[in-house]
Amino acid sequence: MKAGSVIRIPDAVASRTAGREVIQPGLPGRWSIWSQAAGAPGAHFAVPIDAAARETGVKYATVRITKPQGETERVQLIATDPAVAMPKPVRAA
Repeated sequence: MKAGSVIRIPDAVASRTAGREVIQPGLPGRWSIWSQAAGAPGAHFAVPIDAAARETGVKYATVRITKPQGETERVQLIATDPAVAMPKPVRAA
């Protein structure tokens, strides 16, 4: 992913523990890739670029971007700054 690319940060399956899926909520609005991050393989920093994203109070988000072969890119939220703005994971039914 190149700096300046515009993305959305959707909900994503964060893990499958004890046979149940845990969903990591995403963030609203549009975000711009700022640079690569050292937090995890495929990690990038993203900054808010529209009003909906700025209303979250997040200065920047760390996202993991993967592209499985033959599929479109997947974006998953890893962390936010400030950390208190990170949406809490929820268990799927």
